[in-house]
Amino acid sequence: MPELVLDAFESTVQMSILGALTGSAVPTMTSDATAVFMINIDHMKSVFQFQTDSADIIDASASDLRYYVDLANWPALNVANAMMDHAMSASPIASGYAANKMMVAHDYTRYLAQRLFGTHQGVDLFNNEDALLTNLRLICGTNLWTNGITYTLSRVSTLSNNPATVVVVGGASYTTNSFTTNTNICRVLFQQLVSTVPGRFSALANTSDRQSLPFQEDDVISFKLTINPATGQHLLTSVAPLPSRSYRIKLVMKAPANMANTTVDLAEL
Repeated sequence: MPELVLDAFESTVQMSILGALTGSAVPTMTSDATAVFMINIDHMKSVFQFQTDSADIIDASASDLRYYVDLANWPALNVANAMMDHAMSASPIASGYAANKMMVAHDYTRYLAQRLFGTHQGVDLFNNEDALLTNLRLICGTNLWTNGITYTLSRVSTLSNNPATVVVVGGASYTTNSFTTNTNICRVLFQQLVSTVPGRFSALANTSDRQSLPFQEDDVISFKLTINPATGQHLLTSVAPLPSRSYRIKLVMKAPANMANTTVDLAEL
């Protein structure tokens, strides 16, 4: 059969609607100081993933994008051991000490001394320094990281069976855009990346399978940690009640060969 061509019908059209991305601005954060942990970027790419396809070319469904949190490679950290002497750290109570004495736990202990005795040099006046450090590592490790942060992630993880937060499936549960709270962690990270570095989404894998969020080395995930003193601590030297001290905790993504976190002094454990 012949194919007939009409040159007179040749046309050019131009769209008047731009394709758009849904992003969200990175919220502002204020803190008294900044501490740093280096984390494995490969692990973060395996933890936070998303999935999309072009099966239904409509945007009426909140389920078009799927977000996955796989905790298999989620690190076990103790925020009390975050570094206060890193180049990206800021505002330690004191500086110039050995690296393994420049962690959040030490900084907060010096803060207590400064408030109670008028100088951070007064740390040695405490007769229970080890107990103070141990308590800080307990509340920032088991209590905060394990029972707080990791638990929050588990509720939106691939192993979650909570229909209030995830779509429960046999293989790997996931979240969608229908769950809009800030505890939909992978969605929050996805939208902040879209807002700040949209160009990274120009070279996604050509697949409808799960793929990693487009993290790059030196990307940072931050959160705020506020530490309150024990009730009645100010009565030790009859000063005014002690205000809390807040830390911006920066989780800096690094290739495994470039990770260098300070090791805790074994004498403190």
